[in-house]
Amino acid sequence: MQIAPAIVLEAFACKLYLKCLLCIETGKVPDTHLLKALFRDLRSETKQRLREIWNVYVPSQEHVYGFIEKKFNTIVPRDLDWSIEGAIETFRDIRYLYEKDEPSSHFFLNDLPTMLRNFILETPLWGKPTPLKGGEAASGG
Repeated sequence: MQIAPAIVLEAFACKLYLKCLLCIETGKVPDTHLLKALFRDLRSETKQRLREIWNVYVPSQEHVYGFIEKKFNTIVPRDLDWSIEGAIETFRDIRYLYEKDEPSSHFFLNDLPTMLRNFILETPLWGKPTPLKGGEAASGG
């Protein structure tokens, strides 16, 4: 399956960005790798804003949802919580894909890493950069 490496990287990026958000909010990096647990532990305002961003994005993917629904004769929920819940075993499923005919999870979070990254970079509440030695601020360049 040629798409498997991309899904693994997207899931990994989601995990890292969610951990980044939690570190910003709490000052601690959680040990878990479960997207559901990481999302659950975010502040309610953060979760709500991410849901709003997701809800604006979902209509642009209607062709994907429609194709999957038609092919598998099923209804695919569009909400972020369902998508995160379904991706819970993505790493395991993709790692052992050769042992199964069908994965037990689903992954609709392909564009979530970009949304999380943009949210992190565009949110002004994170404060000032940590000064380096000599009082110089860290820079991206």
